[in-house]
Amino acid sequence: MIINFLDFVLPKTCAACTKILFKNENQICTLCRNDLPLMNSALITSKLITKLFEENAEIEKFTSLLNFEKETEVQELLHNLKYRGHQKLGILLGDWHASLLKKDSYFEDIDVVIPVPIHKNRFRKRGYNQVALYATTLATHFRADYNDRILVKSRYKKSQVFLNRKERFNNIVNSIKVNNLDELENKHVLLVDDIVTTGATIKACSRFLKQTNCKISVASIALAYGEGL
Repeated sequence: MIINFLDFVLPKTCAACTKILFKNENQICTLCRNDLPLMNSALITSKLITKLFEENAEIEKFTSLLNFEKETEVQELLHNLKYRGHQKLGILLGDWHASLLKKDSYFEDIDVVIPVPIHKNRFRKRGYNQVALYATTLATHFRADYNDRILVKSRYKKSQVFLNRKERFNNIVNSIKVNNLDELENKHVLLVDDIVTTGATIKACSRFLKQTNCKISVASIALAYGEGL
């Protein structure tokens, strides 16, 4: 009774379009589930990977669930995940993405899933790393280990929103330290972020990981296909 009353007074809304959810809908309404712009992994070619991360980044495979554009439902979704405490969206998005990837065995050989790190000050302020639940969900689906201890954000840097590719790269390189890289020897690593724009963050993280003999692939919730490319 209390739950029903609260749902009536404070109805749950779609994290993408903000419309009121029906009882059988979970975080994202059925209309948005059908209309959100999905990325097709088959269309993410080696040419696009090179354009995003540059040839020397040595990214094996790349996949993104959604195509990002500003002032759309995808931006609203990511803002809810990243800034408004809707961290459980990560589980839903991880389940959704994994279900699509399993159809063509795209990531069947992943050994370790590693999230792009955030600084402890930002973690303390936000209360969570926005990619953690998405990353752990992917790890569960692919029967891989989840490791958030190898890449650590050691310095608190300014927001990267207004930085270009080179500035983002230098920003992240100067703020990260690594631990226990030997754990990745001969492993296939899946590096995970919420959104890929210029590709600089992934390139910087992969530079550290490639200090050992491992393969690196990348997964993100969204790709800003027209942003910064």
